Amino acid sequence: MGAGHGALSLRLADLGFGVSAIDKEDHFQPKGIPFQRIDLDKAVPQFGPFDAVCAVEVIEHIKNPSTLLADCWALIKPGGYLIVSTPNITSFLSRMIFLRTGRFHQFMDQDRLFGHITPLALEEISYFLREIGYEIINVKSVGYLPLLFLEGGFGTLLNPKSLLFNAATLLLYPFMRGFKRGWCLIMAARRP
Repeated sequence: MGAGHGALSLRLADLGFGVSAIDKEDHFQPKGIPFQRIDLDKAVPQFGPFDAVCAVEVIEHIKNPSTLLADCWALIKPGGYLIVSTPNITSFLSRMIFLRTGRFHQFMDQDRLFGHITPLALEEISYFLREIGYEIINVKSVGYLPLLFLEGGFGTLLNPKSLLFNAATLLLYPFMRGFKRGWCLIMAARRP
């Protein structure tokens, strides 16, 4: 789900997996991999069943994420897996941006232009998954986040706003709990 131009689909096919790809837009490029254009905000047609469904950086684009996860349930064989990834709105960077702006990282006005409309923390996604009946197997935060941000190089350390932001981050970071590192969260769940 959310196949985009097809990089992940192609990589999975190269590893020997049988792949079917879907996306709202028709940008999919790999030949030989079945592709369907489907708006995931509407009911997902029932096809499959599949051993696994990957919804990579999709759920934050959906108006009703619990419906998407329930639609995935219907596509997965019993004993099959769901892989979901989404921006990590509980990263220390997102928390600091929220403290300053009241908005999560990757959910500012410019991010809405490319579809980031539903910020979800691990707790919300976990709740939806358990309510539907999934067993959560694993959760990881991935993607490197430097503790200090030097957007314009070391000269930025002298910029009062950057200096204050970095100082506040260093002061508050030890007290933050949960998945405070990584750009995004990846969850693996199983349909019993």
